[in-house]
Amino acid sequence: MTDNIVGGAFYGGIIARGHDCGDYSDQSFKNNVAHSVDGVGGGVYPDPFNPSHKKCYEGSYFSSYKNQMNGIWGFFSTEGFTLSHITSIDNVKGIAAMI
Repeated sequence: MTDNIVGGAFYGGIIARGHDCGDYSDQSFKNNVAHSVDGVGGGVYPDPFNPSHKKCYEGSYFSSYKNQMNGIWGFFSTEGFTLSHITSIDNVKGIAAMI
């Protein structure tokens, strides 16, 4: 899923599987935007079939603006969670990275 724009959704703009920390070769999710969502702009979750995601997973290359909750979040059980190459503007609750 690359180069998409979601606007005006009800709960979540784009919810996607994260990639291995520091590995930007995964092109399955890149350069997406969520705006004007009546909820969260985006969410990142670990791949349940990837054992390395118990140590660390990452969300990257995502933009969000004017969302009613977080621009982007991740709150799943892991030892490490990273967000990189994120643009988050004018969201009510900003960015949430909880592990």
